[in-house]
Amino acid sequence: MESNDSLTQPAPLPHDTATQTRVPPRWINTARAVWLIIAAAALIAFALGVPIAYQKALLMNPASLADLQRLGLPLNLPALILVGTDIFTILTFGGIAAFIVWQRSNDWMALVAAMLMLTLGIVYSSPVFDAPVPVLWSSFFVGLGEFTQVMFVFLFPTGRFVPRVVRWIVVPLLIWRVAMWAIWYMPMYHAAKITAEIYGHNEQFAWDIIPFILLLAIGIGFQVYRYRRVSSPTERQQAKIMLYGMAITLAVVGAWVLVFNVFPIFPEGSRSVFLTMGSRMFRQIALLAVPVALAIAMLRYRLWNIDFVINRSLVYGSLTLALAVVFFLSTLILQTVFRVMTGGQQSTIALAASTLVIGLVFTPARNGLRTFVDRRFYHINIDYRSKRAAPAAERASFAGGPLIGKVIGSYKILEPIGRGGMAEVYRGEHTEMGRPVAIKILPPDLADQTNYLHRFEREARTISSLHHSNIVQLIDYGSLDGVPYMVMEYLAGQSLSDLIRSRAPLSLDDTQCLIQDVAGALDYAHAQGVIHRDVKPSNVILQPITTAGAGESVPTRGERAVLTDFGIAKLIGGATHLTQTGFVGTFDYIAPEQIQNSPNVDGRADIYSLAVMAYQLLTGQLPFTGLSVGAVLIAHMQQPAPNIQTMRRDLSMMTAATIQRALEKDPQWRYPTAGEFANALG
Repeated sequence: MESNDSLTQPAPLPHDTATQTRVPPRWINTARAVWLIIAAAALIAFALGVPIAYQKALLMNPASLADLQRLGLPLNLPALILVGTDIFTILTFGGIAAFIVWQRSNDWMALVAAMLMLTLGIVYSSPVFDAPVPVLWSSFFVGLGEFTQVMFVFLFPTGRFVPRVVRWIVVPLLIWRVAMWAIWYMPMYHAAKITAEIYGHNEQFAWDIIPFILLLAIGIGFQVYRYRRVSSPTERQQAKIMLYGMAITLAVVGAWVLVFNVFPIFPEGSRSVFLTMGSRMFRQIALLAVPVALAIAMLRYRLWNIDFVINRSLVYGSLTLALAVVFFLSTLILQTVFRVMTGGQQSTIALAASTLVIGLVFTPARNGLRTFVDRRFYHINIDYRSKRAAPAAERASFAGGPLIGKVIGSYKILEPIGRGGMAEVYRGEHTEMGRPVAIKILPPDLADQTNYLHRFEREARTISSLHHSNIVQLIDYGSLDGVPYMVMEYLAGQSLSDLIRSRAPLSLDDTQCLIQDVAGALDYAHAQGVIHRDVKPSNVILQPITTAGAGESVPTRGERAVLTDFGIAKLIGGATHLTQTGFVGTFDYIAPEQIQNSPNVDGRADIYSLAVMAYQLLTGQLPFTGLSVGAVLIAHMQQPAPNIQTMRRDLSMMTAATIQRALEKDPQWRYPTAGEFANALG
């Protein structure tokens, strides 16, 4: 690998991910077909078993019926809850399994994980085993579930046994275990018999489960060995997450088996309907530790290179569904509480009150959950949902605003030029000299807000300290009737964003000239301790370079690119960091580290944004896109840098490598200065 100082061989960022276990191309379609057949069979069995499971769940002992009648609860409530938790389980596990197959059906380790998710959902739900299907069908699912669980524990994440000798012990034991299920256990302890005894206990069945739990525990032990001896840093993070999930599930399910089957601590008569429902729901929730851990490993550490960038809505949808189920159950509980408080009367009021409470809490809870996912899983530490402060209603008349014709200081306002999220810009002129200027004004509705006022003042101080031909120059600063304003040099040309809309894609020579101008401005600003943090085409103005002649201006060598808008610039070594209000740059051009830790970025964040701008100049398109703002942010953080040659085949491999290096996710692999990037571009 070349040094990151090299201009001739841009250094790629090494991606440390789990080893891929590819399915041979000739077997990919077969593997997909087998998985789909098994999944379809499981879903059919589940659908056929739901009505039977519901009817069996209605069979309750007299004490349970009395409890329900005393509280005025529907007698079918336990059946609805038990079957509802089963449906939720199969949908959650099956949905994750389908997604993995969709993303990585050419990786057999991913297929094992998908089968694990599917069979876990099946084995721990009653309807599949209550379905009117042959006993061998049920035993196949149980055997397959045990096989995939054990194989997953021993092979995760690389698809290899560590140490290799373990396979000669595990595989024979596992084959024997699955065979015993098919030949002996399942015909003897068919699921229907077990379900019929749900309010009792089956000690022999529980003791049959213990060897399987011990096998999983041994696998977790070898995972610890793999973690300490051979795993890469990324594999360790993936394994750590999965070990937590598997340990939680194993502990809870093991305790559930021991308490309710081997060593029941509750006498038979005291196992009320509420204890049964509560323990069942607790077990099903604990089972979610495995799919949640797997999802975190994929979301945060790109397990098997699975990327959720374009499927973030699927994650949100699944979590919202889970939250809805929790709130539905909470509604039932609240109704019970209200009925107890009213002596079983006024059920309509109880329903309305509980629904109102849940309705008021659901939306904030969902938003909080989405924020938690963004920050913990995606590392998005900016509030991208709240837009920058919207202009007040009176700003709607900006084109013919009341400021036109007014005099501010020594300058007369002539016409509006543009408006941003924080300020309005007008063309003006010096009242005596007639010199054209640009006047930037912070509107009164924002001037009353301390944070906006401080930002505006800081921008003025920042620009006043920078003297470079490619940085907009500050002429004056003042305040009139409490409204602050800046007077800057007037740039008569179009913005770079207008140029992109009208002329992109540009030639490499034209692009390099523009990028060199902006790079010069950035390197100078960085040397002065200023990080722009909002480099984008709309903040670059193309100023015609002219000379006086015969009473008119005649172009000499074209245009110079001038960098403007230092409103969210960071001052290195400054005493304050105004970065907590959402002003962290434009999302289409933002650097990954700016998303994760905006207050602590350095000049390499500007180089990343400059590279995005160069890509757009050369192609007319942005390198990272998405259906939502969140998807764009995740693309910046996770998606590999695009190869520009896929859109511009006339560009050399060296140019493509230069763009890719400047767009590296890790700042240390980018060019150290903007000038080096601009020079390498050509």
